[in-house]
Amino acid sequence: MWLLRKGRIVLVGLTCLAIASAATAQISRHTRAAFGPIEEGSESPALRATHLAIEEDVIRRFRATGQSPRVLVDGWDRFKRAADRHTFEQGAPDPLPYDTWGEAKETATALGYNYLILVELWQGADVPEDPTAGIPVELNYQVYDARDRSVIHAHRFVGNTVDLSGTLESFCRNVGLNIGYVTTPQFDEAIASMPCANNAAFSAYWLGQGHLDMGLFDQALAHFNAALAADPEYRMAALGIADVRLAMAEKALADGEWDSGLELVEQAIADYAQQTAYGGLADALLVKADLLDALGQRQEAWIARKSAAKALLDWGRTWRAYEVAQDVWEQMRAAEASVDPDVAWLLGKCNVLLHGRGESTGEVYSGPSMSQADDFFAKALAADETHVPTLLDRGRMYLSWGASYDPDVSDPNEAQAQKQWRITWIGYAVDDLRGVTLHQPGNPEGWIELGNAYMAWSYRGENVSDDERTVSRDQLGKAINHFTRAIQILRQQGREMDPVMGQVFLKLATCHRRIGRIDEAVDAAWNAQAILGEEDPQPWIELIFIFVEGNDYDKARETYADALEAVPGAPAELKKLAEYIDTMEEKYLESDTDFRPHQWPGRRSWPPE
Repeated sequence: MWLLRKGRIVLVGLTCLAIASAATAQISRHTRAAFGPIEEGSESPALRATHLAIEEDVIRRFRATGQSPRVLVDGWDRFKRAADRHTFEQGAPDPLPYDTWGEAKETATALGYNYLILVELWQGADVPEDPTAGIPVELNYQVYDARDRSVIHAHRFVGNTVDLSGTLESFCRNVGLNIGYVTTPQFDEAIASMPCANNAAFSAYWLGQGHLDMGLFDQALAHFNAALAADPEYRMAALGIADVRLAMAEKALADGEWDSGLELVEQAIADYAQQTAYGGLADALLVKADLLDALGQRQEAWIARKSAAKALLDWGRTWRAYEVAQDVWEQMRAAEASVDPDVAWLLGKCNVLLHGRGESTGEVYSGPSMSQADDFFAKALAADETHVPTLLDRGRMYLSWGASYDPDVSDPNEAQAQKQWRITWIGYAVDDLRGVTLHQPGNPEGWIELGNAYMAWSYRGENVSDDERTVSRDQLGKAINHFTRAIQILRQQGREMDPVMGQVFLKLATCHRRIGRIDEAVDAAWNAQAILGEEDPQPWIELIFIFVEGNDYDKARETYADALEAVPGAPAELKKLAEYIDTMEEKYLESDTDFRPHQWPGRRSWPPE
């Protein structure tokens, strides 16, 4: 566990304010406010608890105001675990280079911050004899305007550890209104909010964190248990207990008490897994691996490290997962051990994800590539040809490769080549994804991806032969069957209103429409809308396509109007459909086809009674 030292930088809050009142009209929506060093007047769990609560929960409250705050922190480790709710993208790449208030002011000016919030904490001199009365904590803070180097607000007040939430509420109100926040009912509600049922749980939790941060494990456990007693559903308190056990295991590792450390870390792993806290789980598994290494249990240590890599991948820390998996791979290779399909799959998947991230963000990663991904996937399947995670991810990769080929390029020879490559790679994807449904027939993911593959395989371009059109129709029929099977499994799992189900219905509607089954298509699209909600533009778009396909242009326009009213900030993809409806109606009228209004089925409720 990390230690917070007096005078060290602890938090940088980058706040973009979307609303300004008349009193703060000079503040732009791009106002930036940084929290500077929080200094403690003495070493005490009460001050540490307040310190930690300010640096984390104040940001949560400001973000909940709805006034568009965006927060960056000065380092990943500081926020990486508490409740696994801080994402990797929120971590700034470097800490701000300052230690003292004076240095902080110079740095804030140099970096273009508008405001700097500086906090000093003191413990009240008169500590009540009754521990239930809490401990007075004095907050002395100032809001510094980095633009003209003036202090625009300074305040001193006394809070109490028995009511940390109320202390933070007062702090947020005074600070927020001086850096551009506006008093609204939502603001008042947000700054008074707690992530638990009551103040007793909140205060006990942060006192637990204060004691844990100072290495006082028994007292920390007592406070976390008190928080759970006050609110049994308080996830952060449950994770606090896991954090204590992990910290104790780390100490046991350092002290050479490996057997007791292993017992503690196993408890922490179980706690993190129960709460699906991937960050803490990864940390605990890595400590377990170190303990197993110390005990000479090398193979068990490999298993722990590959499990840590999987947890890191689930948490979204792909590069760190890649490093851990690569380390296990090299250790096993040096020991001339057999290929572990799980490790090979992890390395393949990390290569795919890092390559994709590099393409989308411009980041350069030395090592990861799609060719390496393919190589690791092949090694995994050579070790175990039924390894479902590898079949699934390699199938997705091949599907992505195949779908990237465009059979509609202008050059006829190139179009034919593109079409052939598309058919070939998607065919490879179908083979892998069939394997997923064969070895895990109850997994809806395999059926969904196989449906996606057949759906993509069916498209051969605009200029196709009659034989190709027949093949395409057959492949769409298979996609429909696979999507229908996925829907059946999802219903069996009680996931009728899961967004995944909504997306499957949307794809099912498209497939039915493309082969002319417009009644089935409209029913599937309505189901998708019932699940995804009317604010999602995609079901509206599909419904408009279906009504145009049924030559019901009035209904298409009516649906378009409803969509514009229901979808906030309607995307261009939706707005351009007005012209599409007019164009398709003109073509229909020019064809001299007898008009036969389609009789649409009645809308059925989803989920069915």
